[in-house]
Amino acid sequence: MEKTITTTEAADRLGVKRETLYAYVSRGMLTSIRTPGSKESLFLHSEVELLATKSRPRVRSQAVNLTVDSAITYLDPRGAMYYRGENVSRLCLAGEFGQVAEFLRIGSWDGTSSRIHEAPQSPLSAGSRRAIETLLSPSATPVGAFRIALSVQSCADPLRNDRSGSGVTRTTHRIFQVALEAFRISRGANVATRRGTQKEESARFPLAYSLWESLTDSPATVAELKALNAALILLADHEMASSTLAARVAASTWADPYLVVSAGLAALSGPLHGSMSDRVASMIANAAANGADVAIGEALSADGHLAGFGHMVYLESDPRFDALWPLVVKAWGKAHSLKAARQVVEHQRGKFPNIDFALGSLVSASGLGQGAGEAIFAFARTAGWIAHAVEEYQHRLRFRTRCAYTGPEPELS
Repeated sequence: MEKTITTTEAADRLGVKRETLYAYVSRGMLTSIRTPGSKESLFLHSEVELLATKSRPRVRSQAVNLTVDSAITYLDPRGAMYYRGENVSRLCLAGEFGQVAEFLRIGSWDGTSSRIHEAPQSPLSAGSRRAIETLLSPSATPVGAFRIALSVQSCADPLRNDRSGSGVTRTTHRIFQVALEAFRISRGANVATRRGTQKEESARFPLAYSLWESLTDSPATVAELKALNAALILLADHEMASSTLAARVAASTWADPYLVVSAGLAALSGPLHGSMSDRVASMIANAAANGADVAIGEALSADGHLAGFGHMVYLESDPRFDALWPLVVKAWGKAHSLKAARQVVEHQRGKFPNIDFALGSLVSASGLGQGAGEAIFAFARTAGWIAHAVEEYQHRLRFRTRCAYTGPEPELS
């Protein structure tokens, strides 16, 4: 059996903190071995030695190691997440999504509600709206409409390349409004049908309220909007996820914020990323109708993977699930789908549900409809993409990675 060493020994050998050691695990640079009955991890001695002595450590098969300095988000694999040093599990209970989006982007806030929701209610011109409606197919998802609307608005906005602080803030406000408008267009809703009254719900959670109205005509309670607001905050960023890397690479070329978000959406829209919560919602609906065993079995038959459980970073519980799930239960505790969701979790005892499961449960219980999970995810993550773009705009073309060529040997001339 290969020699293992303790967490303390590994950290001492590498000259790093324990938190950094777990970050190496999340990036695929080290293998963490859990000891039954203990929360302490062991590490392979050979991997630690390789990392200590080589400038380019071995990475597990198919994993690509790319590290970028960032002051935005810190992930603790032991079960915590921080935005600029603030614990997100607490932030999602006390903050408003617009405030947090601003905090991510500029690193501070003034304690008042964000002005994002005060941007023009319909940034799309009548011509732009007609173009989007023409291009949309009947089966288009809300995020599909968002992608089209971003392309249209990028071409229509003469100030799209203003990368100053105030310029990016202005464009960010417009992007959020474009998203809300696109979601309405995707379901055939008209701007004129929106309720204009400022209720308690809209005052406390303005962006969550606007998002809710863009996805459904059903009214929302304060508890429901509180859960949606928390989901948006928890999903706003997650360090260098695939879609964030795509957005950041686009920003490195000084692409305008509309195109940065478009790049993020392109990666997020893959079935292995942003739409996982919609797969969870479908599984829960199946469980409610036919039982957890049938729903889980059918879900596994697709690709052998059960959406909503486990995570590449967190060793055990996803802190975002732990923060959001109680709010979902409080808002929709009597929903039949929540009972089915609990049955799925019970069936998977020993496996940890993640944020996709909590969001899928929210979508299922609220009745927001097909594609709503991906739309919520995209709307939230837009805040993180813009924050990463602001960081990247300080540099020029930093991303020039190289391939390890594995093809036929070239013929030398």
